[in-house]
Amino acid sequence: MRAQLSALLRKATAAAIALTAGYTTNAALAQAAPDWNIKAEHYACLMENIDAYLNSANDKVVIFLQHCPETDLVKLFSLNTKNSLAVNVETVKDSEEQPAAVVTFTKKQLHCLRSKFPPADQGIMKIPQRPCD
Repeated sequence: MRAQLSALLRKATAAAIALTAGYTTNAALAQAAPDWNIKAEHYACLMENIDAYLNSANDKVVIFLQHCPETDLVKLFSLNTKNSLAVNVETVKDSEEQPAAVVTFTKKQLHCLRSKFPPADQGIMKIPQRPCD
């Protein structure tokens, strides 16, 4: 069971990274670095727990905003699993009407985010997907 969950976790992590990375490599968005639309309370949680994310094992950090500050990917994917075969990863492009559910940052980007961007406001915040640019 643990081996199956581990294999599922690897596949789901790759899928989540591919989904979010696709937003930053899309030719239509290449002219300007796109922003994540993030609920202010989710952004506040991310910023309050940024050290936990920086201490994660991988350089590319997948953050499930509704489950912040959880960093254990096995636990996160089990929370998002509808059945034993499919992981529910949000696939729609985020917007102000439908803020991001999952975001990814490298550890370097998390450091930039911490040093360059303001504390949480209210409503929906636009946070650069590439905060070091």
